[in-house]
Amino acid sequence: MKIPPAVTIARTVLVSAAFLVGLAWAFPWDRLAEYALVEASLKGGTRGVQVSYGSARKTSALPPRVEIRDLVIGSLFGDIQAPSVNLAIRPMALEIESPAATLGMAGTAPLSLGRTQAKFSRSGPLVLLDSLRIDGDLTVSGTGAWSTTEHRLTAADLLVKAPVELPPGLNLLALSTPLKPSGEGQWRLRIP
Repeated sequence: MKIPPAVTIARTVLVSAAFLVGLAWAFPWDRLAEYALVEASLKGGTRGVQVSYGSARKTSALPPRVEIRDLVIGSLFGDIQAPSVNLAIRPMALEIESPAATLGMAGTAPLSLGRTQAKFSRSGPLVLLDSLRIDGDLTVSGTGAWSTTEHRLTAADLLVKAPVELPPGLNLLALSTPLKPSGEGQWRLRIP
């Protein structure tokens, strides 16, 4: 008895889908996150950015999710410390969420950041910040694009709302970026 081509195609698709689901289920997403953090630390170190973390653990295989504990990102301008950061890996996108963090900047008391959400995707040589939302003492929202070939922001539209004591630090940051005052307690970063 001859098997119809449609049945053969359906079986092939089903076996392929089962293989891909099994691969995603067994894939060590936490090790991939640790590798990315180590690479970010090595590459960032040459540019004055330090990255450290306590641990990474897979919290879900499908959809892939990883929790990073005790993440610290520091630079000359300050540092961000987050006790917990959750990464959700989607097809062609990465979603980041943290319930709370602390931002330390020179000359100011540490700022408490509330819920942080960001979504990144890739388009050729650009890493796109599709959306960003940070709540707390300092709020930030907007979008942007980072060129992996030029190693710089090539597009951005970010709105920053800062507490009264922060403008001296933002004035210093404005000297090296296109960050400009945009009303009472607000700053905007627009590129181009």
